[in-house]
Amino acid sequence: MSSIHRGHDIPHSTTKILACYCLDQYMKKLTLLFLGLALVLVARPASANVFGKERRLPLLSARFPFDAVGMVVQTNLRGRRLESCTGTLVADGLVLTAAHCVASRGGDLDPTRRTWFLPRGLAGYRTKALAVWEGNWRRESDSRDGDWALILVENTGLARPKYLPVAPSSPAVGSPLVLVGYSADFEDGRVASVDLNCQVRGITPDGVIQHDCQSFAGASGGPLLGLVSSPDGARWEIVGVHAAHKSEGTNGLRLPQYLARFANLGSSSAHFADRLSWLRSEISARIPSAGSSSLAMASRLPPG
Repeated sequence: MSSIHRGHDIPHSTTKILACYCLDQYMKKLTLLFLGLALVLVARPASANVFGKERRLPLLSARFPFDAVGMVVQTNLRGRRLESCTGTLVADGLVLTAAHCVASRGGDLDPTRRTWFLPRGLAGYRTKALAVWEGNWRRESDSRDGDWALILVENTGLARPKYLPVAPSSPAVGSPLVLVGYSADFEDGRVASVDLNCQVRGITPDGVIQHDCQSFAGASGGPLLGLVSSPDGARWEIVGVHAAHKSEGTNGLRLPQYLARFANLGSSSAHFADRLSWLRSEISARIPSAGSSSLAMASRLPPG
């Protein structure tokens, strides 16, 4: 007879204690299970699928166009880090990222959190977000056409000699792409990675880019760069913002080859090029010199 059937050999008080202990452990495991499921659901928009053999490289260059990329981090009001994404400085004090990384349900910065931009190459430096303009993206929606955001940060002393131009229209299917992002599965998200060998696989009717750039949670908001022909020769332009991935209840997959039903998704620059152009002109007109504070300007600019 197995020991599990010999409950009468154990004192009643001990049996009661063991029963309570087992129930407590069961409830803890059940709670962890639900928390895990919740984390998967929350993380889905920020994850992605990795196709083929690993080809991402650590981003070591501090030259244009990679010098303006950084990490977008949200903390609670006590300073505890909650989640992180990727962003790109696109004007003095203006950072391009994904809306789901920074915006609340109402489209504004979440008042229960603080949002920071940590530029590459400036260890320990961060600057706080003051305002946000976003593409009317809502968490209840599966579409990613509006999953972009422009955040005004507190210190405009992050000025660059030049900024990446933004393409006014969606890239062509088959055109090459480069994606930079702080993927959590690459050096634990501490180092930005770059995929130099990916492409546009499709464009949906609502202007969402389907691509095969390798990325994972943390790369959301990263710039999708395209090499665009111009009168002066080919040049890098921002053609979109990485936002999410297609899935079937998963939180990111590693697949041997690209499959359209698991495409990674980005919001096309066609959705935010005009707004960015307007904000760039407003910033140039209202900030007299690089290095000045944008606190006053944030209150004067109209909302997004």
